[in-house]
Amino acid sequence: MKQYLYFIPILIIYSFFYQKKRSDKKINSFKTAQVQLRNFDSLIKLSKSKKEFDLMVDYSEKYIELAIKSKEYKKAISRGIKVIYYINTHFGQRERAFKLLNKIEKFKNKIDDSFLIGAIYLKKGGLYFNGKNYTKAIDNYTIAINTFTDKDYIHSADAYFFRGQAYYNGHNFLSALSSYEKALDYYTSLNDVHYAFYTKSAMINIHGANGFIDKAIQERLKLINEKIETDFTLGLSNDYQNLAAEYKKNKQYKKQKFYLTKAVEKAKKENDEFKNLSYIYCDLAQYYLDNNKNNKAKTYYELATKLIKTSDNDNYHYYKKLRSYYLYKNNNLKQALVVAKQVLFDAKKQHHTQDVIDAEKLLYKIFKAQSNFGEALKHYDSYNYIKDSIFNIEKLNILYYYQTLHEKKINDQKIQQQKSDILILKKEKKNKYILLISLLVLSLSIITLIYFFLNSRYLKRKQRLQRLYSQNLLSYIDNERKRVSKDLHDSLGQKLLLVKNQVLINSDKKGCELVNEAINEIRIISKNLQPNQIKQIGITKSIEDLIYELDSHYSTILVFGDIDNIDHLLTPKQELNLYRIIQECLNNIIKHSKADSAQVMINETRKRIFLSVKDNGVGFNYFEKYQKPNSIGLKNLKNRVIFLKGLIRVKSILNKGTTIEISFPKI
Repeated sequence: MKQYLYFIPILIIYSFFYQKKRSDKKINSFKTAQVQLRNFDSLIKLSKSKKEFDLMVDYSEKYIELAIKSKEYKKAISRGIKVIYYINTHFGQRERAFKLLNKIEKFKNKIDDSFLIGAIYLKKGGLYFNGKNYTKAIDNYTIAINTFTDKDYIHSADAYFFRGQAYYNGHNFLSALSSYEKALDYYTSLNDVHYAFYTKSAMINIHGANGFIDKAIQERLKLINEKIETDFTLGLSNDYQNLAAEYKKNKQYKKQKFYLTKAVEKAKKENDEFKNLSYIYCDLAQYYLDNNKNNKAKTYYELATKLIKTSDNDNYHYYKKLRSYYLYKNNNLKQALVVAKQVLFDAKKQHHTQDVIDAEKLLYKIFKAQSNFGEALKHYDSYNYIKDSIFNIEKLNILYYYQTLHEKKINDQKIQQQKSDILILKKEKKNKYILLISLLVLSLSIITLIYFFLNSRYLKRKQRLQRLYSQNLLSYIDNERKRVSKDLHDSLGQKLLLVKNQVLINSDKKGCELVNEAINEIRIISKNLQPNQIKQIGITKSIEDLIYELDSHYSTILVFGDIDNIDHLLTPKQELNLYRIIQECLNNIIKHSKADSAQVMINETRKRIFLSVKDNGVGFNYFEKYQKPNSIGLKNLKNRVIFLKGLIRVKSILNKGTTIEISFPKI
């Protein structure tokens, strides 16, 4: 048992390195796949730029396979959506396109992208549409519409338009009209003029298909004029050609020719992306053949022949129909019969009812010209049967159309009435809501006004009491200073004079000097406590003397001022408060600022007096200092400013000094 225990550490180490190797291999594999995808992407772009579409499709399919293998499902689906057009439209390989779409559709739940998922069904609907399976085309377009979200607005518009085409080709004209109307709303809101006009043209075709030829002509002329007015000429040749076809149905052959000629003029100026010019030449050749002008018809027949390059597109089948008729009109009955049979076969295969009717009628004429009356009768009966069926269907369509319009009108009236009722209810509800809100706002306004009124009264009373308290406090302080000043002068001053006399009797000069200094100090203190000289010499001279005394007494600081004459501009109490303010400011500068200079400025204007006290000291934080309990001086300063009904502004910068600015009104 012990001998096996020795192998356990070895197995653990081997397992660790093996797992690490597998992990590194996966990472390298992922990196390699990403590089390969980028390489394929470059090859796809290169082959597309060189118009080597077969290579582009091959590279795209390999790219999709690799992306799925690497679990890059979003990239796989995105590339598949892009390449479907070339597989189906360019190469006509519808089954190959279906196979690719079915492959990427399996991974739709692996991504969270409404556009890509919706695009799968949009492309699938297109494949079914090209295969004439309009029911499945409609189903897939509907899934696409339900999958797209608000951010896929333009793609929703396309899905509605394509579904309208599928409904139209499936002869469900009312559903087609509904889808077209929805598409038109989208295109109009997106300002997509091209597809808005294209959708309008498709809606006009529905009128023609239901036998409303006059309505179709009226709407078509309106559309053409709208295009001309907006200078939007794209697709005008097709509009003129459709208008000519509608005039033909209405047996207005001169107008048919006129608009076919205009269609040729416009088609020559257009890019002719859909080879519309070949269709118009076919119609003109048909027109001249109907009017037995074979030489003129030959000209347009040959022009159409030059434009038909392959037999793999719709205009070839349109041309083949003309060719059978052209051969018949030129008595080439044998060849005309072969081509006419091909036309009939293709028309039945593609469910083109009108082409089947035309082919049956032509075969009847050819067999009749060949004296093959049995075959002629057979095709004549078939022609009449289908024609009568179509006529009956058209009558039913007209009846159904008008019935639906009538029902729609009744429903619209009901809906309109319901909307009106809803609007009235909403209006009543809104009025009640507005009334309720108005009452609430009014109540709140009244409560707010009462609150502000009471609060204002409270604040005014509070301010009045505060001012009264400040005034009483300042009066008390001034009275106390006056009392202390008097006591110092009358009591201590007299005793010091007696001491001085005794010292002089004893001839003690040094003691006499000390007593004199004490007497001077008491006089200065007494004067500072109660500046009686304001009444005698005026406030202006008192402030100047204060500045002079402080400057003389303190050798470390220069105190100077620039004082306007403000005598007789203030009451005695105002003068005393102003004096105390300046005194407090200068004392603070001397005690705390460490300044070497201080300036006092008083400027008098017409209505106000401005005081400025500046120093170049260390500065301080006014708000922080003011909040401290021991900042009695600053609080007294503010109270004195309030007493003066003034404004104070303190600007202090650390190590750059302090400026105190005070302004207050005159008497």
